[in-house]
Amino acid sequence: MVFFIICTQAMGLMADRYFEDLSYGTRFDHVERNLRAYVVIMLLVWTHGSFFEELLFRAFAITKGSEFLGGSWPAKVTALLCASVFFGYRHAYYQGIHGALITGAGGFAFGLLYLWFGRLNILPLIFAHGIFNTLGQTFRFLGIQDTD
Repeated sequence: MVFFIICTQAMGLMADRYFEDLSYGTRFDHVERNLRAYVVIMLLVWTHGSFFEELLFRAFAITKGSEFLGGSWPAKVTALLCASVFFGYRHAYYQGIHGALITGAGGFAFGLLYLWFGRLNILPLIFAHGIFNTLGQTFRFLGIQDTD
């Protein structure tokens, strides 16, 4: 988790310099102090946001991408970079370029850990991803704002 935070904060410094921070716009405003919306978003966080995204962007994209490129270490890094860019891009429609860069950096951190630990177990990344998303949505539910 520390590595994830370092990557996202470092990218955040660069993104702050060149792009406007759209945060999440109004996409999740309905969650604030709304228990029903919070429960629904938690189901989505743990199914789609954690489980599905880690399987797609780490386990599938990096593994199959690196195999397609020959399986060498440069192939793995190329697949990691491509998966990270796509992961960030997938979030751009509601976070803007600023958020996409930071999210892509987080995807890079998770992907690098996936490769480092030998692609043996995706569960730690699913749990880490879920914890980060859970914290963000819980803060939103409680009305705790990011006051940069």
